[in-house]
Amino acid sequence: MDKFHYVKLTLMLQKIKLKRMTEEDSDAAERGDVDFLKERLRTSGIDFLRSQDPNGQNILHKLMNITDDLVEEEENRFSDFVGQVLSSFPALLGEADVNGDTPIHILMRTDLESSKLRLLELCNNFISEMKEEARINGVQYRSLWIMQNADGNTPLHEALIRNHQYNL
Repeated sequence: MDKFHYVKLTLMLQKIKLKRMTEEDSDAAERGDVDFLKERLRTSGIDFLRSQDPNGQNILHKLMNITDDLVEEEENRFSDFVGQVLSSFPALLGEADVNGDTPIHILMRTDLESSKLRLLELCNNFISEMKEEARINGVQYRSLWIMQNADGNTPLHEALIRNHQYNL
């Protein structure tokens, strides 16, 4: 999808009232139930991706907060699903919840051991692609790496804070 159509789609979707994420969807995302989530994506499509919980978190927020041991069990399937979500609707990466946290803020607060590094790599690849599309189309791009949450922290600040907590 070129930048023009991406921006047009993003603006159109912002006008559409967001669907409330069901408790079942939220629980499945928190458990990392890839089979359930794939089926929900297949049957509900963009409505599923655009849904948010009461705290304004989308599916990527939930997936980035999953525990590392759950990811390791089915690392390839899990990261493939995250890649599928990002490919379907990369703008989810820049959506902030009620605390101003993007999915990247949440990911950077977790242990970035083994399988979580794959998620970080996926996110960074999509951020790089969005930046390149903006450059090609002459559109100004504000990196998701410098977006601040309600506490004034960027995702990189969150990573540093997390690291310091472990080194105390």
